[in-house]
Amino acid sequence: MDFLPMRPIPALANEGFVLMTLDQKIVAAKGHGIFGWASPGEINPHREPFFKLSPGDAVILNDPSCGGLFPWAITCVLRTEHHILARSQKIKALWHLAEKIDFESLRIPPTPLIQKGELQTQIFESLKNHPSVGPDFASTLTNITSLESFPMKNWRSLSPNLASRIRTLIHELPHREALQEVKLSTGEIIRLKLVCSDDGFSFDFGGTSVGQRCFLDEALILGICREYLLRFFGLDFQYGLFLDPWIHLRTPQQSCLQNKYPQGQLQGLARATGALLHVIQKCFQQIYQKDTLPFHNFYPLWIQVKNKNHFVQWILPPGSGALGKDSGISAFFC
Repeated sequence: MDFLPMRPIPALANEGFVLMTLDQKIVAAKGHGIFGWASPGEINPHREPFFKLSPGDAVILNDPSCGGLFPWAITCVLRTEHHILARSQKIKALWHLAEKIDFESLRIPPTPLIQKGELQTQIFESLKNHPSVGPDFASTLTNITSLESFPMKNWRSLSPNLASRIRTLIHELPHREALQEVKLSTGEIIRLKLVCSDDGFSFDFGGTSVGQRCFLDEALILGICREYLLRFFGLDFQYGLFLDPWIHLRTPQQSCLQNKYPQGQLQGLARATGALLHVIQKCFQQIYQKDTLPFHNFYPLWIQVKNKNHFVQWILPPGSGALGKDSGISAFFC
């Protein structure tokens, strides 16, 4: 079986979701591109406190320590009679590079916005008037907390049989083990030992240095590993969460891959995510020596322009190299 070439990394989509039954069976899912599976994919019924929900309740958050992901992506968890729906959507929010997360941007811990079908007006007004959010934040809140904007059709639970396919792909790898490292401009070193076996993929980051200015949350790291495997093996995005039993992650305590409150996150998002993807790619390049894989740049350019009470933001996704029949992809704005 031939490996599919790495698909180009798209711009961040506007919305991602995970729809599941009350007994945790995934019904449908959609990702945010390279960062998407950490939110809402990492939200599950075992998380507290926002999964003690009654039908008609909705909780919102963006705090990465509680299952959120970015300051510019808000997550809403809704409970219906038979399903749990976790949605995340991009928002416009001012951000600042700071050592503590409380000074970076709007930070929303799990907050009950709708209880028993009733909007909590005081909380809604407080959020929409926050100085860090744009004028369309209120409409975003209204949309993401409404089931009317989500197609609750007759979904069927996904039950993919990935085991045989993944084992076949692993057996055809020329090598089973790789060791690589990258150094960040802020001084941290990310070291990865990747081992492929019948049990799956061991991502061992032992030897990664202590965090200085850049930190990543473990849920985001899992999402990045999951996303890379999807792209490397050419699997459809909706099956990303089914890869979790095949991913064995180890991140050492006190390292830059163990983000703890109140450490800031934006420095890590700006620098360490690209380095993490780079070291994963280097390991797969070492393992997969049958043919050269096109190089992908994982360092996006962030631009934020503020003038008085108005601001605009762009994230410029990086391009990817060309190889053979693959013409690569140019960087572009999203």
